[in-house]
Amino acid sequence: MNTIAIASNQPHIEAYLTTLLQADFTLIFFKELAPLKEVLLSDTPPDVVLLDYVLIKDDHHFLPHLLPTKILLCIPDNFDEDDVPLLSDMLKMGVFDLIDMPSFHAEVVWYIERALDEHHYETSLYDTHTNKRQAHLVLEAYHKLTQKRLSEGVAITTKELETIFQNNPPQNLNTLVANMMQAGTHDVLQKEGHLLIVDDEPGVRETYKRFLAPRLTVYEAANGLQAKETLKANPKISVILLDIGLPTETGDELIEPLLAINPDVAIIMVTAYKDSELISKSIKNGAYDYMVKGFNINDLAPKIARAFQFRFLAKCLSNR
Repeated sequence: MNTIAIASNQPHIEAYLTTLLQADFTLIFFKELAPLKEVLLSDTPPDVVLLDYVLIKDDHHFLPHLLPTKILLCIPDNFDEDDVPLLSDMLKMGVFDLIDMPSFHAEVVWYIERALDEHHYETSLYDTHTNKRQAHLVLEAYHKLTQKRLSEGVAITTKELETIFQNNPPQNLNTLVANMMQAGTHDVLQKEGHLLIVDDEPGVRETYKRFLAPRLTVYEAANGLQAKETLKANPKISVILLDIGLPTETGDELIEPLLAINPDVAIIMVTAYKDSELISKSIKNGAYDYMVKGFNINDLAPKIARAFQFRFLAKCLSNR
């Protein structure tokens, strides 16, 4: 019988999952993350972890310590849409899937069995390609450390960089990091960067283009067919701004065919509203990030810059 760890500090969640699963699996329980980490590092770790979002929310930087165990994140029914960015980060870090609470017995068991299936094709690129998951972790850790050292007026040391790369740094580490930062900055993007805007509204495309063209080489597409043709014809495209609400072929339906053309491209989804389920699905299917329409145009450059850095870093890690 497979062992399932239930990590929650909410008695009603623990009781609910116990009632659902005790007949099918061996259950072990954790109210804190540190003891769970110790068990995951032991000789007899659980097969799957059901992790309460409430427990990990304020300690999400602890999440990498729980990987690569298959983690199913349990999302409460009162989930705050403002937490969607954090949820997306967790998916990019390597969370296997999400379970809305409450769910029926058959649904929860289906998620667990899918996680247990060694040969199941995981839709998340961050699970199937470890270099992309590591690239996300490295990039987030690097920018966090950079902000800390800037506030202290201290330079980042090579030893700190090695730690960020989980003590398995690529060759020419300092050169790689310097090139990664040159791939995009918060204020000025490099002109050699190539970006594709996919949106069916000409006015939206023109607004993005007017803002970005002085800094980037910009391509446009009004629908899925044009997007695929443009990406095929221009292999230098590194980042795509992809509107979810496209006619005929929606943005989330385009992720897989676009990545089939260029697996290294970083896709930023643009949506008209915060739909946690749709955004989560897009991230799991391989999108790098998302933005909600109505954002300040000045926030666009930093987001795109980070995508260029991610794409550069992921490609370097995959080639080392």
